[in-house]
Amino acid sequence: MKILFFAQVGQTLFGANRSLLDVVQGLFLLGHDVRVFCTEKWDLARQLELKNIPVFYIQYRSSAISLNNKFFITDYLLSFWKQVSVLEISKKLQSWLPEIVYSNNTTIDIWFKLAEHLKIPHVWHVREFWWEDYSLLYCPTKKAFLSKLNQSRLVIFISQSLQFHYKDIINTKHTVLINPITNLLQKSKIYAPSSQNFIFLFPWYIHKNKWQFIWLRSFRRISKDFKNVQLMFLWSGPRSYVLLLKIYCFVFWIKNVKFLGYSIQPEKYFSWSNAVIVASKKEALGRVTLEAMMHGVPVIWRNTGGTLELIRDGRWIIFDGSVDDLTKKMYMLLQNYHLGQKCVDRATKYINSFCLKSIYIHNLEKLLLSLIK
Repeated sequence: MKILFFAQVGQTLFGANRSLLDVVQGLFLLGHDVRVFCTEKWDLARQLELKNIPVFYIQYRSSAISLNNKFFITDYLLSFWKQVSVLEISKKLQSWLPEIVYSNNTTIDIWFKLAEHLKIPHVWHVREFWWEDYSLLYCPTKKAFLSKLNQSRLVIFISQSLQFHYKDIINTKHTVLINPITNLLQKSKIYAPSSQNFIFLFPWYIHKNKWQFIWLRSFRRISKDFKNVQLMFLWSGPRSYVLLLKIYCFVFWIKNVKFLGYSIQPEKYFSWSNAVIVASKKEALGRVTLEAMMHGVPVIWRNTGGTLELIRDGRWIIFDGSVDDLTKKMYMLLQNYHLGQKCVDRATKYINSFCLKSIYIHNLEKLLLSLIK
């Protein structure tokens, strides 16, 4: 198969692009002719080129603008005037003609237009709760954007709850494929005794819909009783929001909080941490959550979104979204180290059955082949 992939705008190795990297490499190793469009030669593109996967470079813009963006009006207008054209993309392809166009995001519609122009199937990978999650406004309208989505030959959701949430919107062929995770040798996690630091890690994009302030308020409470706890924020986000978090720590004298910044290797931080917390308002199914469990780190999840299909059998510790309940669950982990180990053991069995990269690539290959037969 000849498959043309399109990365998200901004080529950082957050969850979506790391999943894309796994998918592209997996299909490439199976002998398929895969190529990727990127906006710039940054982390994702460099990793692709290191694996000898061809990369095209062209500037394209998102078709969805956050209502929280202070440059909202400017970006909204630019989404009309500065979007790349199908003709410009075709010139980049030259004589190479794909059999499938695969969009690894939910905020750009130009790739549907390209597939329509080339008269080939378009696959749309839906990874988040769209307007509910990031307060997005689609250009020109949400209705027009969804009409393009429904003309795609296949829509892939990353969780059953995400699929169910849009069951009344999606009327084209659709399925669920959970994020692929590289297979790891599971090691027994031995939690730090009370004389050592206990680290809570936030390996997530810093955004107000990820509810980091809940973390800080809960951490402030437990740090009064446990002097050995630390809270680490991995990755970055809007500078103004990161600054608000730092000001909050300063005003309320919250110590032992670190902002580690962006990293292309989040895996190494899992080995430092004792627990990961996910407090997102609407989380479709975070890749880093599965990765944390694969590295032997228990996760405290908020009971919303894709979480609901993963919390069976005590695989994860859940909280109801309140500061009181999150504080209670953090206390539970600090006081009962064996609880975390039980969660890890149960979650690892689930991941090995449903989330491994090898299983994902095999299922995806069958789906894509069925589109061109």
